[in-house]
This record gives sequence, structure tokens and C-alpha cells, in this order.
Amino acid sequence: MKITPENILCIVPARSGSKGIKNKNIKKLAGIPLINYTLETASKTFPKENIIISSDSKEIIKMGEPFEIKTPFLRPKKLASDYSKTIFTVLDIINRLENNYEAVCLLQPTSPFRSKDDIMNCISIINKNRCDSVVSVNKIEEPHPKKMKKIKNGILVKIDTGAFLNGFHGDSCISICVGEVSSKAQNLSDVAHKALYAGLSKIKAGNTLLDVAGEIEDIVKKNGFSVVEDYTGHGVGRNLHEEPSVFNFRTKELPNVVLREGMTLAVEPIVNEGTKFCKTLNDRWTVITKDGKLSAQWEHTIVVLKDGIEILTDRDF
Repeated sequence: MKITPENILCIVPARSGSKGIKNKNIKKLAGIPLINYTLETASKTFPKENIIISSDSKEIIKMGEPFEIKTPFLRPKKLASDYSKTIFTVLDIINRLENNYEAVCLLQPTSPFRSKDDIMNCISIINKNRCDSVVSVNKIEEPHPKKMKKIKNGILVKIDTGAFLNGFHGDSCISICVGEVSSKAQNLSDVAHKALYAGLSKIKAGNTLLDVAGEIEDIVKKNGFSVVEDYTGHGVGRNLHEEPSVFNFRTKELPNVVLREGMTLAVEPIVNEGTKFCKTLNDRWTVITKDGKLSAQWEHTIVVLKDGIEILTDRDF
């Protein structure tokens, strides 16, 4: 079906908890609240009833009133943290609404100068090429210095990659010791790798996620390291991140799902040299250990079988 503004759900994500610039979405830019640029463009492009402001703040939700944009609910707190993924916010909104839409348009307030023509061009590209999505990017003629990191001898590097083929996702991660590293760095990576395979050894139909988590946690703690709790593994399939959360530590806070044959999971223990705590930098992407010590991660995407697993992201090294 051809998509048009009339059958598109427009979501303007604007949580209140920005760390870099507090309340940035309603800070004034040239005398106008930042979010208003996006709301004005959205209201010129889509029917008012198709526009949702996703926020955990009533003040931000009210910013839609001058544009006749009414959002009848707040974003749940669990989807408004530094670690919340946008895809889960989108799914939460779709599940709340009764209307059926053919597509979703996500308009970040931090890109205030997009126009209606920009949006309509994206819609045209999707219709013409029958692609699943369109994302706007800017070409940088030279490598941006903020994005450049020099890989040096003696450091521990994590490479986390994904693949998308025939409608399905895969997720994999390795930690590489570059050149001659300290014995502590090598041991940390080795323990993270060992913990992953210890957890995988507990996966089979009928076992639970807690069986997997306990095995991982025991290996890590036995070696004097800690398991990161802010990030977990996950289901993987049509979407990169799906339920359930595949936790790597004993907990009663997350559902202890019984594993079923055919389930596809990404198991990914993150192991810290020091404490389990992490922090997100101002770019809202880079995560480092809070105490500045080393961290290592290994990950596989697997399928649960009756008596074990099949590793879908197996490698030769």
C-alpha cells in the first residue's frame, strides 16, 4: 500500500531527563522552544490526530496545545531513562493506539530545521523504492575528529556488530586484545568469553533464564570481576531487540522465562574489572565504566534446541 501523511503515525520523542543540556527540548532557540520547530513542521505535514508527543513530562506534552496536538498519555518511566531504546517507545505507543497505521515517522526535536518538503521526499523515496525505512544523514567530507579513535598497541577493543538478512537480525560481539596487553586485560577478556560459554551451556528447552544468569554470574565473581546490570541480552528476530531480557545476574526484578525450543536469543555478558556501574557520555551513545576501569564483552545469537543450542554467529577465531 502507498503511504501518505494520512496513514502515517508521527512520533515526536522528547523525554525530560537530558543530561547534556537540562530540559533541552524546551530550551529556546532564537526565542522559540526547540520542540516547537518540529511540532510546527509536523502539524503542516500530518493530520493533527496522527501526531503523538512521547514524553514523561506533562510540561512537554502541553507544548503541543498551540498546534492542536493532543497526547492522552505520558511515556512510562521505564522508557524514559538514559538507557531506554527508541524502538521500545515506538512499540509502546503503537500498542496504546486503536488506529492502524502503515508507517511511523520519527521526528527528533534536536533536528529543528527539517521542512515539510524533507519529510515528503522521504515518503516519496519509500513509495518509489519500496524500502522499509529512510533515515536522513549528512555527508561529512572529512572524518569527524569526535568520531575518530586511534587503535593503539596494548588496548582492549570491543567490536559489537549486527546483521540483517531476509527480514531477520543477528547480533554478535567480541573483545580483542590489541598487541601486547596487560595480564589483567587479557584475563578480563578471557573470563568474559568463558562466562558467555558457561551461560550457553545451560540453555536448552525447559531450563530458565535464571539458570543461564547464575552460571554466568558465578564465573565472573569467582574471578574477582563484576557483571554489568544496566544492560542485558535480549530476544532477537524480526527486530534487533525483542523480549525477553536475557539477564546475566541473579535477580527477581526481571521475568524468569522458561526457555522453549525455537526461541532465538542474544546472550551477551558485559564484565567489568571494577564495579558493575556504568555511565553514558554526553553524546548519549558512548558508555564507559563509572570507575574508569576496563570492561569486556562477548556475545552470540543462538537458537534454543530441545537438548542445547545452535550458535548462529559462530566464528573461526
